[in-house]
Amino acid sequence: MKYTKIKVGFDAYTDSDFLTFAKHVSQMMTGNTNFTTPSPCLASINTAITDYETALGKAVNGSKTDTATKSQKRLSLTLLLQQLGYYVQTTANNDLAKALSSGFETVKDRTPNAVPNPPKSVTVKQGIHSGEAIVDCNREPSAVTYLCRYTLNIATPVWVSLPPQTSHKFTITGLAKGKDVWACIAALNSAGTSDWSDIASATII
Repeated sequence: MKYTKIKVGFDAYTDSDFLTFAKHVSQMMTGNTNFTTPSPCLASINTAITDYETALGKAVNGSKTDTATKSQKRLSLTLLLQQLGYYVQTTANNDLAKALSSGFETVKDRTPNAVPNPPKSVTVKQGIHSGEAIVDCNREPSAVTYLCRYTLNIATPVWVSLPPQTSHKFTITGLAKGKDVWACIAALNSAGTSDWSDIASATII
């Protein structure tokens, strides 16, 4: 079940945008039959809005004292709006339409992770040392961990899995010189594991 949560953090607003937001909430709450007993009362909210607007105007070309006063008035208005936001959240009782009718914003649900796509552009190349192969692929954006497996006989494969790692580049060692090796990679995150990638191969020298 999704829960409707009112956004009560306002730090991202510029001073002028915060004033506009506060006025919008006051307008939307006035006469709103979904919220008949707002707490704090709208009279207190409107007084704080007026005080903040006055202080904001003086601070534009004012002294340090004027700026400090503006900041204090913003804080006072913030605290009142946060209390009002909690009232709206409780009264709306998880009804999104009611909550939004207040003029407040709601906290957006975080998009859950999706299972990664299979890695692309897998390659197998000779490593620096004899009997060594490097298996690599393009980075999969949603991947947290990568898996790699290889086989020495693609006709009747017996897959050998390498330890999972955060890097998409794997090193296979101990391969016989002149033999072929086939490998593929999968991506993993909290939502699950992708399908295996296309298989790539190389002859070890």
